[in-house]
Amino acid sequence: MNHKFMTAKKQVKNILKSQFEKELFKASLGNLTQGGPLCLNNFAYSLRELVRNILQRFSPDTEILKCTWYRPEKGKKKNYITRAMRIKYAIQGGLSDYYLKNILHVDSNSVIKNLLHLVETLSNFTHINEGNFALNPRMTLVKATEYLQILADFSDLMTDCRDKVIENATNNLEDVITNELISETISEIDELATHYYVDEVNIDLISVDQIKSDKIILKIDCTLDCEMQIGSNSDIKNDIGEIFNQSFPVSIKMEVQMIKPLGRYLKLLSYDVDTSSE
Repeated sequence: MNHKFMTAKKQVKNILKSQFEKELFKASLGNLTQGGPLCLNNFAYSLRELVRNILQRFSPDTEILKCTWYRPEKGKKKNYITRAMRIKYAIQGGLSDYYLKNILHVDSNSVIKNLLHLVETLSNFTHINEGNFALNPRMTLVKATEYLQILADFSDLMTDCRDKVIENATNNLEDVITNELISETISEIDELATHYYVDEVNIDLISVDQIKSDKIILKIDCTLDCEMQIGSNSDIKNDIGEIFNQSFPVSIKMEVQMIKPLGRYLKLLSYDVDTSSE
């Protein structure tokens, strides 16, 4: 397999989540290595099914119907959802087209168009004819690489959109997290000391867990720097207590409401403090 094929394969893997999706992708690629006159046909229909499963996972009907950009297709039944809508939701969730284009500077039109065309092309391989039967190995690799690259472009655009959401919606995230954690008693840390004080919260990594119809769920990995006190204040004065600094990894989920300006309304959903090293 050439470098372009391997690069696209790696990019596609970024959007696979369940074990089923990973195994289906592996099986789809396996058709190419097995060879035979139907290897590209088998690769194509299994890749089409992978795309279908990915879109179903990323784009639930109930969420699409709640998006402000959702418009029913003329002549279709009520609440009809097209494949283009599923692709659009997977990329931007409920974010408006204006916000996507003018604030995030993300253009999804060509990726949506190409992925729609890809699904149609892959579907055609189930109808075997002289034009798609027993292609030579070189042409099989060319076609397979082309199809994988379209799916890889979709994966890359999803990543790009989420990265830009983080850039635009997290300006005051550290202050919000710090205030929330200072105002609460963190039982996992409280059990380790007589008193503790949160000195600082350092954000290590932010990722978008979900872009929904009306909110964005962020996953944040932080380091919580604390001052730990063992014993009472009197014990400290009498030199029979101890004060020391300790840091703890914290995993946090935050909700960003889709209200202008994006990032103004943040809500702490949950946090998990790791004290296992203690």
